[in-house]
Amino acid sequence: MKKCILFFVLLVFFQQLSYSSPLTVAKNPKNNSIQDKANDKILIGATFLGSYEFPNAIRKIMINEAEKKKIDLITKVAGNNSTQMDQIKEMIEKKVDVLILNSADFEGNTEGINLAVQEKIPVVVVNTLVNSNKPVSYIGSNDIEAGEISMQFIAERLNKTGNIVILKGKSEQSSTIQRNLGINNTLKNYPEIRVFEEVSGQWSEQEAYHQLEKLFEKYGKSINAIVAHNDEMALGASKFLIEKNLRNEILIIGTDGINDALKAIKNDEIDATVYQDADGQAKLSLEAALVLAKGGTIAKSYFLPYKLVTKENVDYYLKKKNIQYEF
Repeated sequence: MKKCILFFVLLVFFQQLSYSSPLTVAKNPKNNSIQDKANDKILIGATFLGSYEFPNAIRKIMINEAEKKKIDLITKVAGNNSTQMDQIKEMIEKKVDVLILNSADFEGNTEGINLAVQEKIPVVVVNTLVNSNKPVSYIGSNDIEAGEISMQFIAERLNKTGNIVILKGKSEQSSTIQRNLGINNTLKNYPEIRVFEEVSGQWSEQEAYHQLEKLFEKYGKSINAIVAHNDEMALGASKFLIEKNLRNEILIIGTDGINDALKAIKNDEIDATVYQDADGQAKLSLEAALVLAKGGTIAKSYFLPYKLVTKENVDYYLKKKNIQYEF
């Protein structure tokens, strides 16, 4: 019952929020005394949910951008909610001007946000959601849309019938909840597509490989497609299928559009990914934090759209990224 309520809340949230771009800035007349605060006098803290490739890309781009803008930026990588809570407390103690949060837990980080707000530290949430209305802004993409795009691609390639498995991320994170909701939204339109199992690959290439080993023992070649919540798990599935000489018989799609996935599409190792803009999320989050630190105001949300990437358009995205995450 709790999960159903959560799905409904997330769906309403995304229906009510609209894509806002570019960043709109308004001066806050109550804070005129700090409007001219120099960048090098600003301290921003950012904590990330883990060392997976996509959030790591956001972190690296943010570090690079902070150096260009001469902003003092502290970044931490959590891995779980408890560690992230400790990192938030540490940043509060260091009196950061703004906290950027890539949340490791949809429910669990509300306490950390409350502590920051109590100390009058504005919070900008990037990439993953939290169950709180206290952050000043959310900057990221609609993960429900990602799930819908990925499942629609598979449904069309299967001619509306077949057997699939779903490799999910970590259950406590909003990306997992939303992407799976999007997948199931689309599956309602295709009653002849059967989901054998939904299993967690923990966002990990290695764990996805092991999960696929077990799934293949149970279902074998009757699996027609694999829908993975992220690219690293899609790549783990691909590795297993290549070793079994089955890659050309089973469809694979991931999400995020990381470099390795784009190259894998080019090399026919996976069929598609759903690209999200790490560069845009990183730069927009840092710019939003900078505006807030100087006393300005920003919109409640900024959404960057997802895009389907296949063999037909992968060259565009390879050129667009230009290995920009490797600093």
